[in-house]
Amino acid sequence: MLAAFRVREPGGAAVSPGSAVMVVVSGIGCAVPVEATMALTGDHGGYHTDPEFARAAGFRTVILPGLFQAGMATQIGGAMNYLAREITFRYLKPVYVGDVLRCTTTVTAVQPERHRIDVTGEIVNQDGLLVM
Repeated sequence: MLAAFRVREPGGAAVSPGSAVMVVVSGIGCAVPVEATMALTGDHGGYHTDPEFARAAGFRTVILPGLFQAGMATQIGGAMNYLAREITFRYLKPVYVGDVLRCTTTVTAVQPERHRIDVTGEIVNQDGLLVM
């Protein structure tokens, strides 16, 4: 993902290429965050709400909305008090309720004169599979 952020972390620590941040979400089993994500995004499609529809589409059951994973990645910028200007996501595998996800982002470039950094990231599930 590409993002444009302020160049300093809270507390004044400089961000430099290779700086990494990780967020781990254990056992996405709570229906409330999933329902809240769907309420915020308006994404109430059958993939997320109807197990039979999801199975007919090739999934083992309902899947989480993609913006749930996207929220993990953007949460990192928010936690570091940076504002994203451009983000690109590629969803590679479905994410199910109960999955354990690990999101890692790495700073790849710093543009102090423009107050920007470029960041790449990935989300891996409990089986080590890259999901985003």
